Amino acid sequence: METQELDLALQAKTAYFNILTADMAVETALKAAEALESHAETARNFYKVGMIPINDLLESEVNASNSKHDLTSARNQSRLARSNFNAVLSRPVNAEVEVEQISVHNPEKGDFQEYVEIAFKNRPEIKLIDVNLLQTDQQIRLSQSKFYPEVVLSWDYIKQGDTPAVSGGEWHQASNWEATVGLEWTFWEWGKTYYAVKQQQSVKNEVLKTKMELEEQIQLQIKDAVLDLRTAEENIPITQKAVEQGEENLRVSQERYKAQVSTSTEVLDAQRYLTRARVNHFSALFDYYLARARLLRAMGTY
Repeated sequence: METQELDLALQAKTAYFNILTADMAVETALKAAEALESHAETARNFYKVGMIPINDLLESEVNASNSKHDLTSARNQSRLARSNFNAVLSRPVNAEVEVEQISVHNPEKGDFQEYVEIAFKNRPEIKLIDVNLLQTDQQIRLSQSKFYPEVVLSWDYIKQGDTPAVSGGEWHQASNWEATVGLEWTFWEWGKTYYAVKQQQSVKNEVLKTKMELEEQIQLQIKDAVLDLRTAEENIPITQKAVEQGEENLRVSQERYKAQVSTSTEVLDAQRYLTRARVNHFSALFDYYLARARLLRAMGTY
């Protein structure tokens, strides 16, 4: 049950971040559509006065139309992401979902060994294997007990009588007690006992091997999440800088086109580079939060 709870928490977080990613894709597609429509309008005015050929105008209008198509697709993906989130939460798929945007990140503090120690302490799979080890130790001790004698001590206290008070009588003593000590030691089955102990020790070795493999798997999960976390942390400022450079490049390209010292292709390329930079930036941001969620899952918490 604990494992299912951890998995469900990770699914909910993943679905939530998918909504944020889809919303950012919508915002990026909307900005691109507005910019390309503005560029197409400028191209129409230039064409009317004979400043550009028809193919430049058509190129601008085709890209503007494609951007509207991309915006529609992005909006549909946003709606689908909300439906998937509702499904994880067992809500109606068309229920309204309001999310809080995340625009900044707090760098994760901690090291690999610390994460591993927390995981070994919290993971329910480790707890279950530890219980199995205790059970195998009990079975080993029980099998080893056949090497030693079994001692039985019984003690009885008896009251007798001819009346309901059972206080004795002519032919009965009022009370008496007796104790019996028995000793049983089977010598001829020590071989059988030896192999029974070896069998239980073999079971314990298998459990220990399973625990070792599980610990290695947990360490790999943590290592993978930490590497993804560090990669996203490094990419966030890089992609943010690329967005700023792309915005400036688009602004310069638009001004150059208005002054007719550059072509429409230069503006379209600049817009395409900016869109890619924005996508890379929010992808890096949400990859960070998703990697952090997977790290917490690997540590057995959320």
